Amino acid sequence: MSSSEMYTSVSSPLNGSRPRRFAVPVWYDVDDHGRVVVWMSEDSLKAKLLRRAGRATLAVQQETGGYAYVSVEGGVTFAAVGPAVLSRMATRYLGDRAGREFVEHSDLDGTVLVMLDVVKLRSFGPTE
Repeated sequence: MSSSEMYTSVSSPLNGSRPRRFAVPVWYDVDDHGRVVVWMSEDSLKAKLLRRAGRATLAVQQETGGYAYVSVEGGVTFAAVGPAVLSRMATRYLGDRAGREFVEHSDLDGTVLVMLDVVKLRSFGPTE
C-alpha cells in the first residue's frame, strides 16, 4: 500500500493495565522518518486517551482491488501542527482544490499531531 493513496484507517490508544478501546477513523500520513502521523483536536477524547496510554495501534484497510491491510503499533509523541503537514493530509483526503480550501479555512490552534513510532507491523494482502 502506498502512503500517497487514501485508505480507510482506524486508530486506537493502547493501555495494557486498564484496556479502554476507542477506535475511530482518522486522517493519517507517513513522515520522512517512517512515523505514522495523525491529526486531531488537542482536547479530543482520542488525544486524551493517547496521552494517557503513551502508545497506539493503527489499522489501514484497502477495500478495492483486492483486500489488504496494514496494522502498526508503537509509542506516541505529540507535536504542533504545521500548515505543510495539514496541507499534505487534506489534499490526500479531499483532493487538490478542496484540500487547499480546507487548509485556508482551518484554525490550527487547539489541534495536535500524534506521531506513532512503529515497533510492530502486520500486513495481509497481495504483493506488487
